[in-house]
Amino acid sequence: MDLFGSTEAHRGWTVERPWGLSGPEFLELYWIALAVTLGIAIFVRVRLRGTRGVVPAGVLGLLDIAYLTGGPRRVAETSVAGLLDAGTLVPARSGSVRIADSTVPAHPVDQAVLADATRYRYRTLTLLITSVSDHDAVLDVGRRLSSMDYLVAPEVAKSRLRAGVVPMVLLFVVGVARSVNGLVIGAPVGWLTLQLVLTGVLVGLLVKASPLMLTATGREAVAKARAGGITGGWGGTGSGSANAAELVALNGFSAHPDVLLRAAARTAPFPRPGARSSGSRRRSASGGAYAGGTYSATTGGGCGSGSSSCSSGSSSCGGGGCGGGGGS
Repeated sequence: MDLFGSTEAHRGWTVERPWGLSGPEFLELYWIALAVTLGIAIFVRVRLRGTRGVVPAGVLGLLDIAYLTGGPRRVAETSVAGLLDAGTLVPARSGSVRIADSTVPAHPVDQAVLADATRYRYRTLTLLITSVSDHDAVLDVGRRLSSMDYLVAPEVAKSRLRAGVVPMVLLFVVGVARSVNGLVIGAPVGWLTLQLVLTGVLVGLLVKASPLMLTATGREAVAKARAGGITGGWGGTGSGSANAAELVALNGFSAHPDVLLRAAARTAPFPRPGARSSGSRRRSASGGAYAGGTYSATTGGGCGSGSSSCSSGSSSCGGGGCGGGGGS
């Protein structure tokens, strides 16, 4: 037994120096290791966004650029703006739109927009855009861009980022073991605890993948599109000035030149409890105007032609009902 104790003391494994390291020495090594593992995680993240040497195939369209700049919702906004430009959709009162042309467009996203709008006589812009944003046709745009090396596929991003933080997780495990050992022998572990908390926070931040992670190729494509818009025309359209759909693709519906359509496309904030009844919220979402506790339908399919109104409670309308089109 004495021989064993002498051997451990010779190696430095004493109560004052568990694992052969004093407290300050372990803390210093932990900081160094944390810096190294942080560098590894950052390198993986930067590398993930870099060009992987794949030559993109095909030419990007307006909806592709919209996805790169704003994701699925931006694609739906751009499609709606394009259909409004073409006259296929026309604005109605109270922020709603209706179909004016039955021509079937070629792009699946445009088809999805018209299919949703066809279900209603009048469809509010907010509900139309929100509904189409989750459509498979919109998500297929992102999948195509991932296959063309403009975007990092979400599953690939998650896998790579998790692999990048593995060294930091192992360091965290070592730190926890050291902390437990310190508690057993009665050594102070305050500074080590702070290091462990910092490590856990870094792991949580570095493992998160952005919902829209562009590669170097994707960022270059967006930069070229923005440059084209600034110089008078988007991409290869050759137009003298950017149209509404191009402006929306690059900057969102808040850049649409029509002020009324811009306001209608904004997502309305949820009212405070007791501000209005649930029934009036549903009617307001359909495109009517709510003011002073009274709901006035102003669309063609609403409460007459402006002469009749619905109270926020139980009043009913003849000929089309309140808010025709926005509800489900």
